[in-house]
Amino acid sequence: MLRATAELLRYTGDGAIKNAFLESFAIHTRALIHFYFPGPSHRTGDLRAAEYCNPETPWPHWSIPDDNKLLREAKTRADKQIAHLTKDRGNNASVGKLWDAHAILAELENLEQQFYQLATPEARAAIWE
Repeated sequence: MLRATAELLRYTGDGAIKNAFLESFAIHTRALIHFYFPGPSHRTGDLRAAEYCNPETPWPHWSIPDDNKLLREAKTRADKQIAHLTKDRGNNASVGKLWDAHAILAELENLEQQFYQLATPEARAAIWE
């Protein structure tokens, strides 16, 4: 769904349909960021990439690296603009702006490749086959 909405955002004009695609993209982005970088606020029952990796080759990420501004901002924006009602949401004209869907998608695809390399054979079979 993340790939599909990133592509649809490229070709969709303004309005409700674009906003729906943007919300879908942001929700999926946020879910994957929480999966790859659970951080200290993860809840019992939340899925984490680390759970699907071999102990000999553990998942190396706990939180978004400080130098990864793209994913840090994407998570903050998804938290503030999509997932919660907040005063920090921004005005309607700015909500769709600055979402670089293709750069975010590329970053998440890099993490997916890392995850694939470290995942157990059972996890690979369950997720990709």
